[in-house]
Amino acid sequence: MRVEDTSIPRFKLATINKKDKYLIDLDSHKSTWLIPMSTWYVANNATKINEDQYTKLKKIPKNKTGALIWSFSGFMLGGVIYAFMKGLESIFFEELTMNLMFLAVLIAFFCSFIFRYVRSVVNLNKLKKIFNEETTLKLDHLIVLKKDNTFYKKRCVTGTIILIAILVFLLSLLIQAKSLTVIPVIFIYLVFVSFLNTSIVKPMENMEYSYKPEK
Repeated sequence: MRVEDTSIPRFKLATINKKDKYLIDLDSHKSTWLIPMSTWYVANNATKINEDQYTKLKKIPKNKTGALIWSFSGFMLGGVIYAFMKGLESIFFEELTMNLMFLAVLIAFFCSFIFRYVRSVVNLNKLKKIFNEETTLKLDHLIVLKKDNTFYKKRCVTGTIILIAILVFLLSLLIQAKSLTVIPVIFIYLVFVSFLNTSIVKPMENMEYSYKPEK
């Protein structure tokens, strides 16, 4: 299966059997926002499109500004959270407890999820503006992996271990520093990870997928 980018990060174009064209929703599973390497191992919602629709989507120029805006927004939001945490810590907390740090991490996870969810909704609205046909928006089929690729699987497992190791390092840094100022760093990292399922993670062309109705 050959996968190509569209101007909307949430969606990809796929070609199966070198002729059939499909539109795939990579936000079919919210779990891939935290475990992006699993994207192509789960059944993603998809719909078959014709050549005209495929060409129409391909002709739209890449919106690099949009990606920069989202990245900048995440950075700026992290800065706001940093300032808030610094002020909160200096005013109310002389020493952080484990319970407070745990609560702060949960809030960081929650905020990153909301941030990512908003971006997903924005992407869906962009698709609706491009395609007005009701049938195109009904992603009621699935793109399913037929046969595993050992090399690709090892690469995904390695990537997942690296991502987890970085998160563990940031959490240990929070515990060692005992400062809420580490929370914005964790938040920005979580936002970064949540984008990976629609960016760097792609299947190899020799990986076989099938298209079938959703149960």
